[in-house]
Amino acid sequence: MRQDGFQFKHQRILEMREHQQKQLEIELARVDRAIHMQRQERQRWEGVRRDLLSQLGRARNAGDLLQAGRCADYLGHVRARIKHFSELEAQMSQEREQVRSTLEDVMRSLKMLQNYRDRLRREFRAEHEKTEDKVLDLHSTHKYIQSEADR
Repeated sequence: MRQDGFQFKHQRILEMREHQQKQLEIELARVDRAIHMQRQERQRWEGVRRDLLSQLGRARNAGDLLQAGRCADYLGHVRARIKHFSELEAQMSQEREQVRSTLEDVMRSLKMLQNYRDRLRREFRAEHEKTEDKVLDLHSTHKYIQSEADR
């Protein structure tokens, strides 16, 4: 783009908003990845719980009270892990919503500043073209007057 003399007085704010947007997009991706990992871990523990419940049922049907007791004890631990990862996932989801909301605000502000800059640039160019037209008119008038005087 050619340099036409236009300078946006809020350019640093615009650049800061663009930087904020990039940082928030990175943060949002980080939180999304963390949520995905928490969800996978919770699902893994839920798989362990399903297997454990089936082992517990088989042990009870077989009358193996010792194995059933061990399964029941471990089942308490597995349920605690599932609860822990579910809570972490919920916290991460809240954090994600906060980051997303902030990102929306920054994007809205950035768009507003870009539109303002573009409007000012259009006005500057229109004024510049008007000035050039006036100069050309004055130059043409001067040349016409000069040619009439030379006759």
